[in-house]
Amino acid sequence: MRILAVLLSSIALGGCFHVKNQLYNPESAVTRVVHGQPQQVEHRSVVKVFTDHDTVDPDCIPAANACLAFLEFDEMGEMWDPGQLDKAIELIKRAKKLSPHPIVVTFTHGWKNNAKDTPGHANENVFGFEGVLDFLEHPPVARRFADSPVVGIYIGWRGNLVSQYWPVRQQFSYFNREGAAIRIPGASLTAALTRIMQETHRDPAGARAIMVGHSFGGLVMERALSQAMADYILRGGGQNGDDGAWADLVVFVNSAAAASEGKQMLDLFKRLETTRNYKFVVTPAAAALEKSQTPALARTAQRPMFLSISSLGDIATRFGLVIGHGPSALSRQFTGSWRTYEHPDIPSVPSQRSYYLSTTAHMEVLQSHLIVENTQQTLKQCGQLFSPTPVKISTGQQYIICEKPNRWNDTPYWAMEMPVTIVPDHSGIFNLNFIALLEKFLPSQAEMENPDLMPKPQATPLP
Repeated sequence: MRILAVLLSSIALGGCFHVKNQLYNPESAVTRVVHGQPQQVEHRSVVKVFTDHDTVDPDCIPAANACLAFLEFDEMGEMWDPGQLDKAIELIKRAKKLSPHPIVVTFTHGWKNNAKDTPGHANENVFGFEGVLDFLEHPPVARRFADSPVVGIYIGWRGNLVSQYWPVRQQFSYFNREGAAIRIPGASLTAALTRIMQETHRDPAGARAIMVGHSFGGLVMERALSQAMADYILRGGGQNGDDGAWADLVVFVNSAAAASEGKQMLDLFKRLETTRNYKFVVTPAAAALEKSQTPALARTAQRPMFLSISSLGDIATRFGLVIGHGPSALSRQFTGSWRTYEHPDIPSVPSQRSYYLSTTAHMEVLQSHLIVENTQQTLKQCGQLFSPTPVKISTGQQYIICEKPNRWNDTPYWAMEMPVTIVPDHSGIFNLNFIALLEKFLPSQAEMENPDLMPKPQATPLP
């Protein structure tokens, strides 16, 4: 069946117009031949973000406006232009000179997208991400993050293989683009993300590193970050004097990564409890909490390090992934490739195949939290509340985030589903309702202003 799927994919893609494998926003000098004539391509790797557009500005200062840097990778996972990374790092340094606590948000797009930012023809994910950065920079959010310059870094890859003018053939690029999303996270991307995290946290402390991956971008981000952050975790979260590379929050939204990706990090957290007798948590320092009288810190001290969150309306990952992975799952079944866990930590999931045919957020036994309406009836489903104040959305509805009762997953890798009123489908993530939800996981203004209060990953010995 897998061979048949590949043949069908090849036939569907054959002869169609492919989206060129190219660099869209160079930083270094680039010469292209157009109609037989060499043309110098302008530097476009850094832009200044305005409310309804952006403008190229290599010297962008993230004060009154957010600044966005592009960082692009080719089909083999190599960086197109190393100068892009240098420019992004320079942008972070510039923001830290303006304020001790800037916000650095790195976003990796998914399927059917790329880094095209041509005026009037920008990719929809570029435009959507710029809208989020602009929203963080201006009221009402800016009142919460006063004096916090916003830097965005857009990780671009060839997520769009087939032109949008061939929408049916685009669907058959699923297998090809999933292969690319698995292939791209190598040493080049991991090294780039590590530099971003390290520079963000380098003295003076106070800057926040937030990383987001959407769709296949969630798969790209999870594979690229897992090894770097696993090293940090095994060092005890900087307990040995080496702060390492880590992000304050990693969000996989509507991720197209199989749950078998997230399971390995979940297993690592769980094994630490039995092999090293400590629990890895994300909390403010105990001494700082005791001294603080700030009401904003009344919410639970524990936060996620990883957040896998998907919409109930996301048909692509709830059902499409099962269809997409079905042929290869069956092939592995015939060749005896799947393990059956004889003594599983999670008794209701006996086989690796179950993880491969679901995503972490949609796999009920891996879910750590619930998002429920703020009513007396629905609150009965909840364990401990994450935040005492509800998430208010445009429909007038209010939602509460709480621990899932009797959960197996009590690690800093949180997994949950969200209602369609917040994110309606797979691609509709750039909306104010979802931003209102994510705000709950971001630091308060009091925490931003006082690095001692900022939650950090740390190893806590078990009693």
